[in-house]
Amino acid sequence: MDLRSILFACSLAVIGVLPAQPFTPYGTFSYQAVVRDALGNAIPDQLVNLRLGLGPCIGAVTYWETHLVTTDDIGMVNLRVGAGTVELGTFEGYEWTSNCPHRLEVQIDLTGGTNFTPVGAPSSISAAPYAIISRHARTMMDSAMVVVMPGDLYVHPDYQFGVGVANPLNKLDVEGAAVIGASYAGTHTAPTNGLLVQGSVGIGTTSPGAYGLLVNGSAAKPGGGSWSSSSDLRLKKNVATLTGSLHTLLGLRGVTFAYKDPAAIHELPGTRIGFIAQEVEQVLPDWVEEVDGYKRLTIRGFEALTVEALRELQAENAGLRAEVEALRDQQARVLGALERAEARLEAIEHGTAPVKAER
Repeated sequence: MDLRSILFACSLAVIGVLPAQPFTPYGTFSYQAVVRDALGNAIPDQLVNLRLGLGPCIGAVTYWETHLVTTDDIGMVNLRVGAGTVELGTFEGYEWTSNCPHRLEVQIDLTGGTNFTPVGAPSSISAAPYAIISRHARTMMDSAMVVVMPGDLYVHPDYQFGVGVANPLNKLDVEGAAVIGASYAGTHTAPTNGLLVQGSVGIGTTSPGAYGLLVNGSAAKPGGGSWSSSSDLRLKKNVATLTGSLHTLLGLRGVTFAYKDPAAIHELPGTRIGFIAQEVEQVLPDWVEEVDGYKRLTIRGFEALTVEALRELQAENAGLRAEVEALRDQQARVLGALERAEARLEAIEHGTAPVKAER
């Protein structure tokens, strides 16, 4: 029998999603075909290998799968697209949201091998397979669509998306808490109306790098002051008073400088005031860390060092003040003695000094 005539006479029909079939996470849809010979006679009980491909109206097929099946007693095969042996791509990852009709390409090997021959022209897929999308989609009042596909969320650019919000005012409004991160999502609870983020956060930058939070620009803390840290005595051990704080601070060198390429490292241009990390590391190594191959400075405990340095200065000043007072008292006594001596000499010169009687 002429293989070309058999393929030419092969009739194909996409039936759609079968409601009787259990729904899979990404859906499948039914495909039926009857294999006939050149005279139009069905070929029953024949082992064939069908190769099915999905693609957009324009461009290459992005998903291929094969089905090794035997025709039934009337020459029909019943398959489910999405349930075959995958050759290219993934059915769950196939992009159904293109703006043009999708096409189904069919190839067959009547001997059950892998020498596939195309069967006619590609067929446009009817609307039925789009039920796959409808299980993950919500059509808005004007038919704009919000579509959730594996790993992606598509929202019409002219609309806002709300989670628990009936009338969102922003591109994304979330009522309640949110969690971001593969290890956090589904395993951790965010604080009320709060946010948990597993990875890095960049504000005003697209490359936060190794930092947990990178802000390109200014940031404000209402009320001022430093960022808080745990300080309750009940949480601490090995508490000891700082010593030599003044000496430690005086071991640092304040400088003015300008960054060579401030934009590349998200820093401000112009003349800055600060320290040199390599110099600080010799005095306070805990203040210096290395990120992306460069040293960065994180000042820790500066307030405590300053307080104790001032206390040392106060104690030193108190000692000097006591010495000064003692010297003033001594000076007063010396001046008093000098004044008395001067008065006596003056009296002697004028003959008014009292004369002691001789024995």
